[in-house]
Amino acid sequence: MLDFKHNKSIIKRLSLLASSFLLLAILLTWPLAKNITTHGFGINEDSPYHIWHNWWFKYSIFDLHQSPFYTNYIFYPQTVPLTFDANAFVSSAMTLPFQPILGVVGASNIVLLISFVLSGIGIYILARRIFGLGTLSAFLAGAIYAFSPYTFSQAMDGHINLSSTWIIPFLTYFLLLSVRKSIEKEKVVVTKEAIITGIFLGLQAYNDLTYTAFTILLIGLIFAYHILALRKSKKEIIKITAPFLIAVAVSIIIFLPGLIPTLSDYRKGINPSSPLWVQNVWAADLVAFFRPSTNSTFFNKLAFAPHQGSVEGTVFLGWTTVILAMFFIVKFIKSWKKENLKDRGIKGLLIFVSVAFFVLSLGPFLNIGNQWKWLILGKSIFIPLPFALVHKIPLIGGTQETARMNPFLLLTLSSIAGLGFDLVLGKVKEKRLKIMIGILPILFIIFEFMQIPFPTTDLRPPKVYEEVAKDSSKKAVLDLPLGFNSGNMLLGNSPIGSLQFYQTFHKHPQFRGTIARVPKENFDYYTKIPLFKYFLNSGNPPDKEDLDVTLANNALRKKLNVGFIVVHKNILSDKGISIGQSETLIREVLKAEKYFEDENTVGYKLN
Repeated sequence: MLDFKHNKSIIKRLSLLASSFLLLAILLTWPLAKNITTHGFGINEDSPYHIWHNWWFKYSIFDLHQSPFYTNYIFYPQTVPLTFDANAFVSSAMTLPFQPILGVVGASNIVLLISFVLSGIGIYILARRIFGLGTLSAFLAGAIYAFSPYTFSQAMDGHINLSSTWIIPFLTYFLLLSVRKSIEKEKVVVTKEAIITGIFLGLQAYNDLTYTAFTILLIGLIFAYHILALRKSKKEIIKITAPFLIAVAVSIIIFLPGLIPTLSDYRKGINPSSPLWVQNVWAADLVAFFRPSTNSTFFNKLAFAPHQGSVEGTVFLGWTTVILAMFFIVKFIKSWKKENLKDRGIKGLLIFVSVAFFVLSLGPFLNIGNQWKWLILGKSIFIPLPFALVHKIPLIGGTQETARMNPFLLLTLSSIAGLGFDLVLGKVKEKRLKIMIGILPILFIIFEFMQIPFPTTDLRPPKVYEEVAKDSSKKAVLDLPLGFNSGNMLLGNSPIGSLQFYQTFHKHPQFRGTIARVPKENFDYYTKIPLFKYFLNSGNPPDKEDLDVTLANNALRKKLNVGFIVVHKNILSDKGISIGQSETLIREVLKAEKYFEDENTVGYKLN
């Protein structure tokens, strides 16, 4: 018989937990909630581009009836792969129920807030049921993980694939539960927990490939710990191995529709791996773990500015986190012999995984204060680290930004801090006093982590696109300034995400866009097209081809199928780019008709 009272209690507790994390998410992202349907989370670079992904997922599947892994709606008229792009298909799927009501901007913002809530709940469940933390300490662990400066820095840059960290704790919970149940069984069995672990691993592969690589590394570390550190018998090793193999097999089945095009593009030469020297550039700096980012609200004077900037360089753990974690580790080492084998094993796992990801996130060479080489006795000295060996693992070792391991470090470090806080609370007997003291570290964490006001981007489409949206020809839109970006390659002007995002309103193919890991040939394609190549670099004077009426019109009207040209005067002016010559060429060479003008934009139509 179902225990309705018990179920009602669980629902009540989860509702209270979700509400608490949601209130914190709204507070720490303010003023996002105030402009939930009009302003996208993050700055006007990557943020609108990631929100565009949520629109493209829906539009490609339900309107175009095609795979979301390829597109010719940006980088038009070429068909380019999105297999190694910053896809967050799980997050995109989560926006589907909200898009018809709130639009893609509101839906994306809601899912961002939900992601923070799920991250907190995931760690709370993991900390309570696997690591044995108390209620307040588990909530503290959830807050440390969900609202870490790293996660918020990624959200501030619009990286919803990297700020969506909630899959990791749920996967870890079911993995450790499946291992525990496998050991308890008489023989090797297929547990539902192992299958669920595989489902979460498959979902992570759809949501971000970088985190997938690190998740596989996490699974490998957990497996190695159970086999080597706990010194299991041969029979137990077989039983432990089973859930890992089942999880991997299930994940491959789940991700198969994405794995096939990904491997196909990899064989065609799209290689997401980065060389060692690039990984060293994007590695975490040792100092950055202990000093807040330059975006800190209250501790800006104590901030450290890593050379990668405040997005990829932010890995601050919080002083409260470090103090509580160190308090527990010291106590644990002192009481090592008194701990029972089960508690010693699970707590040892926490420390092992934390240390492993702390060291690995430092990259191939030690960086301290933006320096990785030191002149000692006339010789240049550097300190190699274990990631230099991990680098040799195919695909997994090629991930560019090792600092992005921060959520995997906090996955366990947050619970270690929670265990340290449990030790503190254990010394307090009076219940009310315990609750009052329990709130303090949560407040400390909020103050240490706070980075408000949270940046947002106004994504209300300019009126110039209303005429474009009404047009049924599906001719291409050429936005000026013009530019293409692949994360490590740039052509034209730097990425301006809103210009890509406006496609969600007018729904016409366009040229400019950002896609991670696009072959160089897709960039070279545009550098040979008359007049188009001038728009890419209008700082140089137009050449003979650009001024040739026949060549220019054949190129833009026929080859590129341009129907509209939208000149963003405000953006060009901000970048110090003269618009006079461009508009002269649009009118005199292309014979385009002006159909709209306001203080910020000019719209031209090519009949």
